[in-house]
Amino acid sequence: MASPGQTTTELQRWLDLLRQGDQQGRTELLDHACERLRGLCRRMLRGFPLVRRWEQTDDVLQNAMLRLFRALLDVQPESLRHFYNLAAQQIRRELIDLARQHARLDGQSGQAHEAADLDEAADLDEPATLAQWTEFHAKVEGLPDEEREVFSLLWYEELTQAEVADLLKVSTRTVLRRWQNARFLLGLALYGREPDTK
Repeated sequence: MASPGQTTTELQRWLDLLRQGDQQGRTELLDHACERLRGLCRRMLRGFPLVRRWEQTDDVLQNAMLRLFRALLDVQPESLRHFYNLAAQQIRRELIDLARQHARLDGQSGQAHEAADLDEAADLDEPATLAQWTEFHAKVEGLPDEEREVFSLLWYEELTQAEVADLLKVSTRTVLRRWQNARFLLGLALYGREPDTK
């Protein structure tokens, strides 16, 4: 497995290729994003039996990858930072659409499944229902720019704080402060308190 430093270096190389018009750069960027998205999809689906009844990880992944592919046709990332922000935006949009779709299905089939979701999600310290997941991702979109960027890189892209600091050219202390601010703002918006998230 590549170290974080190697991954960042490879991503930058692929991004440079894409900016030079080499389509191999786009392919490699998408391959990397595919693995990041796959992990996120697994994590999301693990806590939601109702969603798992309707969606497989690879189905969710395919939709998110299509969004990112289309976005990369229209937008040429200016930097690795820009690419991460673009990828996180596509992830959020897919998750919001998925949560809305299954919230409608859940409403048609009664509250039993939502109760099961609550029981299984109780230990996860994450939104417990599909409606809450929808609201969660929408609230992330509404964070101030700096907080949204750090939250996206840490939560959606699963980078380390050191990687984010290097990417944004700020100190790890600044990354931590923005992460804590983002959590505080999300907690107030969603629960009226700061959540006990990682």
